[in-house]
Amino acid sequence: MLLPHAQSPALRAWRFSVPNSETELLRVELLRRYGGDEQLLSDIIQLFLEDLPGMVDSIRNTLDAGEQEPLARSVHSLKGAVSNFDRAAAREAIVSMEQAAKAGDFDTSRQLFVAVELAMHVLADALRAALAAEVHANTDR
Repeated sequence: MLLPHAQSPALRAWRFSVPNSETELLRVELLRRYGGDEQLLSDIIQLFLEDLPGMVDSIRNTLDAGEQEPLARSVHSLKGAVSNFDRAAAREAIVSMEQAAKAGDFDTSRQLFVAVELAMHVLADALRAALAAEVHANTDR
């Protein structure tokens, strides 16, 4: 038997959902981070996904050219963009590469770039899935 107050119209109307996948957990985390503003979150994700290939290409090009300062700036820019999503694995790979780039250690930077690229693919896939989950959630309302 339900408690009398549990049968109130307001409580029945309140939908509480527990995230049941990594994608939903990511979406909930990010929505919480951006104050529940789905449009803002969508815009930030879309801008990141549009800019990501260029940021990665910039890192690759400056790494290939052996340009220390532009490399460090490019990696730092990527770190800033990734910080919008608070993803530890992606951030750790970028921070390590940024330190190597600032030190002028191109061999280590090249090795770490592989990890950064992989982390960016994983992050981009997760963000695309979060966008798709947002669209799905909005159509269920």
